[in-house]
Amino acid sequence: MTEQPTEPPRISQHAQEIRRLQSACLRALSADAGLELRGNTAWSSGRMLPINAAHLYPQIGYSDLHAYRGASDGMALRVRHSDMRQHQELLPKSSGGRFIFELLEQFRCESLNRLPGVSSNLDNGFHSWTTQFQASALAETELGQMLFALAQVCRSKINGTGLAPEMEDSIEAARIAFPSGIGALAARLRPARFDQLRFAQISLRIARLVDDSIAAHHSNRGSRPAPRRRADDSRFTLHLDVAGEAAAVARAALDPGSKSGREDSRYRAFTRQYDQVVPATQLIRAGLLERYGAEIAHLASQSGINHRFLARACERSSAIPHRMAGMGVPNEA
Repeated sequence: MTEQPTEPPRISQHAQEIRRLQSACLRALSADAGLELRGNTAWSSGRMLPINAAHLYPQIGYSDLHAYRGASDGMALRVRHSDMRQHQELLPKSSGGRFIFELLEQFRCESLNRLPGVSSNLDNGFHSWTTQFQASALAETELGQMLFALAQVCRSKINGTGLAPEMEDSIEAARIAFPSGIGALAARLRPARFDQLRFAQISLRIARLVDDSIAAHHSNRGSRPAPRRRADDSRFTLHLDVAGEAAAVARAALDPGSKSGREDSRYRAFTRQYDQVVPATQLIRAGLLERYGAEIAHLASQSGINHRFLARACERSSAIPHRMAGMGVPNEA
């Protein structure tokens, strides 16, 4: 019997009401009257906010209401306590460094909360992300284990709370393998949490150590096979690009006729690992290709067209203009 494809669940009226209440809480906690939720992302005054901390985006279908409340409260605290322009200017270019830098800044903002109910929501949201991470294929890799352990340790250091005994045990091996110096830097995060720039300078040093560790990991990995994917982690990711999505949306808004303005600009290729580029000449039999070439040559000879003139005209029309040095005028390539 052929298995029928499963349709994506529709958003119920109850879920829509929850989203509306989340948006209201988001505005109240952030003190930003223009803030709202669209999907799982925060928007303010018509623009998507570049908040990329991984634990703020629960997996749809794998998360409960507590996780979503924690995510929206976390976004509100980020808006309230973080200078996003300063953060973007300091953001590392590498994916590993970005992941850590985004996560630490989010933890800093969350640690400034003083409302018990919000604290409970934040803990529930992070616990949900922790559970999803442990159920994903990332938990089977040395690199994934290191990043997971670092997230757990840094959050506990910034909040001034200890790790649960079971968590201490589960990350002990990864914690021992931390790059040298990370432990001392992590201990300096909490005293700096009221000063974003001072905190960021420590975070950047941690991010650089992580980048060095990732580079060493990739160079030593060789040809070892990738871990087996689990059935429930197809959408679980550490590296988000909400900032890139925001830029795409902004470009679409400036150019309403653009293709990105008519389609979902959040689409990204899941992987390009299996992409192939094949010349068209390899997709046709050699004999047939030769015959077609002869037919084209015959038609060209009968047309009476000056082919060299036509080739030069086509070249000029498709040339990329270049500015001549010192002249200030375009020059055709």
